[in-house]
Amino acid sequence: MNYDEIKDKRIAVLLSGGVDSSVVVYEFARSGLTPDCFYIRIGPEEKEEWDCNSEEDVEMATAVARRYGCRFNVIDCHKEYWSQVTKYTMDKVRAGLTPNPDVMCNRIIKFGAFDEKCGHDYDLIATGHYAQTKWIDGKKWLCTSPDPVKDQTDFLAQIYDWQLRKAIFPIGHYAKNEVREIAEREHLINAKRKDSQGICFLGNIDYNEYVGRIGVGKVDNGSIRVNQEVALVNHHEPDKLRRVKIGKLYEYEGLNRVEVKEAEFGSIVAISGISDLHIGDTITSPESPESIPFQKISEPTISMNFMVNDSPLAGQEGQYITSRHLRERLFRELNTDVSLRVEELTPDCFKVSGRGELHLSVLIENMRREGFEFAVSKAEVIYHFDERDKRLEPMEIAFVDVPDEFTGAVIQKLTSRKGELIGMTPIHGNYTRLEFNIPSRGLIGYRGEFMTDTKGNGILNTEFEGYGPYKGDMFYRKAGSIIAYESGEAVAYGLFQAQERGQLFIGAGVKVYAGMIIGQSGKSEDVEVNVCKTKKLTNTRASGSDDALKLVTPKVMSLEQCLEFIDTDELLEVTPENLRIRKKILDPTLRKRSMIKQKQNS
Repeated sequence: MNYDEIKDKRIAVLLSGGVDSSVVVYEFARSGLTPDCFYIRIGPEEKEEWDCNSEEDVEMATAVARRYGCRFNVIDCHKEYWSQVTKYTMDKVRAGLTPNPDVMCNRIIKFGAFDEKCGHDYDLIATGHYAQTKWIDGKKWLCTSPDPVKDQTDFLAQIYDWQLRKAIFPIGHYAKNEVREIAEREHLINAKRKDSQGICFLGNIDYNEYVGRIGVGKVDNGSIRVNQEVALVNHHEPDKLRRVKIGKLYEYEGLNRVEVKEAEFGSIVAISGISDLHIGDTITSPESPESIPFQKISEPTISMNFMVNDSPLAGQEGQYITSRHLRERLFRELNTDVSLRVEELTPDCFKVSGRGELHLSVLIENMRREGFEFAVSKAEVIYHFDERDKRLEPMEIAFVDVPDEFTGAVIQKLTSRKGELIGMTPIHGNYTRLEFNIPSRGLIGYRGEFMTDTKGNGILNTEFEGYGPYKGDMFYRKAGSIIAYESGEAVAYGLFQAQERGQLFIGAGVKVYAGMIIGQSGKSEDVEVNVCKTKKLTNTRASGSDDALKLVTPKVMSLEQCLEFIDTDELLEVTPENLRIRKKILDPTLRKRSMIKQKQNS
């Protein structure tokens, strides 16, 4: 395709969220063209049981359009699809024929309804079909693709002449494997995404019955059997009383779970079939419901925002990257973690609350190992307010066992974090036990400092005490951040200049982007450096002279260290392969304006 011939044309790309149409956008972008992108929605959005993955498709398409600076819109054609394409399909089935909804979708929807809604404003409509065109005697003809397996001219055979005149197929000259190679080379977000299997016509309906949570407990009195009607009660929730039925019953033989019909007094059992089952519930006789006292689960005190990763390097390393994946995973965690709370703030952001940084860091690490890619904010405490609208904050009792020589450093650090020393007792082996009453936020980011101050010999345990009066403002971090000034790959020369500013977190060859934090500054202010800067070549300087530069070994940050380091205006980008710290606002100009506005408001 000669892109010079169409550079003055108005071009629309039908962007499905798949790899083929995404490479189409890339082909235009590398030729200096910026088309408008459109996603055609055909699924009945109001019906959750229809699994057409449209939400994920839109997120993929949005990410691709954003990457290449293209305008993106979603065009709703589901009424046209279901009234015309579905009707055609049903009519053919009733007549004993084999319909092909994909063929009709191209003519009626992609090059029909879309053109009526907004396609008429464009000279050309580009798609990711494997097909080619050729002008012969002033008429445009449809030609096959060189890939005999993926060729899609049969699906386009029934589009009208006027539709074909506007249609272009920028990847039609490629084989499928070549398109995949381009997508992987350019690190497109959907490079490894599976191909769709035709149109989402009737969708995938899950016929598996939901059997509820599996509760594990001990038969404290009497017996229990399958299909028995019982009462579900809770000692801490007197109003919780409802009748349920035992679905399946299991006993344990070693590590194995064996299905049984009945279990007697003293047995350890697993029960399924009860959807709203929680730790601390008692299953008892409905005639005389009586709950067994149980230790109440502590409420969360710390929260973080989990959000879709939107950095310039998003989607290149994770398998699960969309808000749908993130939502499903977080809400699934609630089935097994009773101390966790999840609140959906926006479609792309979720507030996750737990019992501390460690509690949430375990969840982050598990999700990371499962292939999830996302971003998290700094941990913040959950405040309450009393009847006079006075702010209350969670308080902890901290028990610190520390060698005698380090007691001074620990006391100084914890008191600066609003901690109050309430006990000091000598214990065996030249150790001292310190007891502090300290706000939960005072412990955020402290464990790393604690291990350094005690040279790894200290032991820190905490216990939730309750809510107390707000102790005043607190500064989490005294040192500023070293921020990458531009996107690219870090080089030795740029890093050599930057290492004088503080402790670096990256080495040569690491991909960076503008707004990414690459180290800790030696001063309290943030500094911006260009680590992609190379030495200019002269008649007396060769590029190989960079080899003589000596770089300080960078500090490789663990997940816990990253969570401790980030400030309130920063995010941690979590992928299966890397941990990257970044500013929430990547653009330096917008970031400075935001800081000025905050100072004015304060």
